[in-house]
Amino acid sequence: MRTTILTNCILFLVGFMTSPCFGQGIEPNANKFYPGSERFEEDIQNFEILDREKPPPYSAIVCIGSSSMLGWHGTIKNDLAPLTIIPRGFGGSNMNDLLHFSDRIVLPYKPRAVVIYEGDNDIAQGIAPKEIADTFRVFIKKIHKELPECRIYFISIKPSLARWDMWAKMQEANSLIAAECTKDKRLTFVDVASGMLNDKGKPRKEIFQEDSLHMTRDGYVIWRNVLRPVLFEAELQFEPQEDSATFEEKIALMVTSLTPRGWELYDNVLRFIPENLYEHINGRAEYYLSYDMIRMTFAGFRKSTDNSNFINLSIFDMSNPSNAFGVFSGERSLGAPPLKLGRDAYRSKGNYYIWHGQYYIQIIASDTISELRRIGMDLAEKLTDHLQDSGQPVWGLKALPVNNRVPQSVQYFLIDALGYSFLTNTYTAKYYKDKIEVSVFLSQQDSIESVNTIIAKLKEHVNKYGKGVDLLSVDGIELLSCDMGKYYDVIFQKGCLAAGVTGVKDKELAIGAAIELWKQLQTD
Repeated sequence: MRTTILTNCILFLVGFMTSPCFGQGIEPNANKFYPGSERFEEDIQNFEILDREKPPPYSAIVCIGSSSMLGWHGTIKNDLAPLTIIPRGFGGSNMNDLLHFSDRIVLPYKPRAVVIYEGDNDIAQGIAPKEIADTFRVFIKKIHKELPECRIYFISIKPSLARWDMWAKMQEANSLIAAECTKDKRLTFVDVASGMLNDKGKPRKEIFQEDSLHMTRDGYVIWRNVLRPVLFEAELQFEPQEDSATFEEKIALMVTSLTPRGWELYDNVLRFIPENLYEHINGRAEYYLSYDMIRMTFAGFRKSTDNSNFINLSIFDMSNPSNAFGVFSGERSLGAPPLKLGRDAYRSKGNYYIWHGQYYIQIIASDTISELRRIGMDLAEKLTDHLQDSGQPVWGLKALPVNNRVPQSVQYFLIDALGYSFLTNTYTAKYYKDKIEVSVFLSQQDSIESVNTIIAKLKEHVNKYGKGVDLLSVDGIELLSCDMGKYYDVIFQKGCLAAGVTGVKDKELAIGAAIELWKQLQTD
């Protein structure tokens, strides 16, 4: 079940937090119970001073709201990069304050989208959920009167330990706002609350500061991981395209900034492209290039007082998450315990290997001593925090059944899967069947015709090098049983997938495993 509830809104409202006041002039339904907004005049004037000194770009994304938004100011631009963000949180605010000051810190920027967090403080001030939703409705009307195409995203009111006794009313307000968002394709309701609760349905203590209300970095990581895919899907297409030189320079600056305390870069940050990768990893470059690597960034760190200790960092940009997973899965050390980094990671001796979206990261240490392991882990955490993961799904991991799968057995091949030059875009995995390991494969193609071509080539291979092919029909499932002499392959077509089991000594076991795979495959 997806944690993000997209109700096709397109302003980002991030939970309401403090006292609100109502806007002046156009709001005939202004709530008399909201406190006055003049208490924030100094905060708004400070934003206006910033705007005069460095005018924000038009057509960006304004992120506005209460202290939970203010607390995100330090990292939100990086967390949502490469989207252009204008952070405008002011602590203690409520939905009515947002409405009141929208003429000064929203509309002047002519944003293409607004992300909002309000409602938290509204509830704490005794504002009824219906009044919050009504105020949100007036805010929408005001924005769309001036900017009719502006998308508004509302981030759900968050649960917290400090205000847990108010959670029922917060949920009611969330429901009313989510319902409002279903009425307009320019509005989107985003549920961050689900990820902030533990398995008992209570707020996770570790994501809050000592006041049990405001979030630690761990809380904002949850928000980032929920919000970013939503924004990327709708907003990334409107971002000015950055040339590769500028992007590479940003990566180099980021890597330089991660130099551990007491350490130094022992050379400049080096950057490689497909044409010169062999200069750095001659003899291994072809492996990365076979997965369409587009660039690699390398940095070497050494301890300032002891040059014998070093850590080498390599960041491979593999262009998409599937290719990055392919490299990661092909180099995985089987049996190494997984780490909670990126999408998948593990440590082998003093080295760290990470799959993070389109990136494959290696952190190689000169020794296994605890200091190097600690520094390596710190680098790994910071890198996965800085480098964006688009959230783009990897089709094979979704399609492959989970039950009885051998841990760490999934691999991805962009080309040359199972040694066949014609078998592309293919996942392999191992499963336990009657206590025996069985290997399976899935190859996704653009059309059924392409799948049939692959199956025809597999048949041709079996007829040439094996003992023949039998066509079987079991419970309406069409199978090809391939006798390779010492083992059997059983293959089939399902939608745009060519799939099957390979290398099974017992024919009946192979057929049974293929039927089970066919039934469990997710082809949506």
